Amino acid sequence: MGRHPQAQDKVFQELESSVKGPGESLTWRHAERMPYLNACIKESLRMFPSNCFTVRILPEDSLVKGYRVPAGTIAAVALMSSQRDPSIFPDPDKFWPERWFRASEDSVDSMGTDGLEVGKPIGVHGCQPYLPFAWGSSRGCIFRRISVRRMTLFLANLVKSYSFTTREVKPVMRSLMIPDRDMRLKVRKRK
Repeated sequence: MGRHPQAQDKVFQELESSVKGPGESLTWRHAERMPYLNACIKESLRMFPSNCFTVRILPEDSLVKGYRVPAGTIAAVALMSSQRDPSIFPDPDKFWPERWFRASEDSVDSMGTDGLEVGKPIGVHGCQPYLPFAWGSSRGCIFRRISVRRMTLFLANLVKSYSFTTREVKPVMRSLMIPDRDMRLKVRKRK
């Protein structure tokens, strides 16, 4: 969000309408009612996943695009490439939080039916390889909910009081995804 001041402004507007009164503390209940902030977090994790890969050992024989893959095979998904696949995420290098908003009957009627289905995210086509916390309840990150809540409350509190910018960085694959250079964050108190 540091490279997208218009996104920060929308989050700030959401905060203004969610948190009434100057002395009211921001809680998780407020953050749950902030779809744009949550879409910004999801979009950031799509574009810059912390993990490079998610790996599993196939428990049974599987068929993948017509190829038989035997049980015991190590399968890896490269998150950076799958989450930037243009056939699934149109304009994948663009920070577009609105892609995570669900299509309504009105949006399908006004935008046409090209890949849109009622109830599905408007900017995600086909299968959804969005896996910042890996897959499934038994195999996914056990701290997923806690992590998302902490990120949501942290960003909401930051945007409530400050605006911030950062320079552009590119992701580099190591054990975890890291920036190609130091992050420089400029923070300004909101008036």
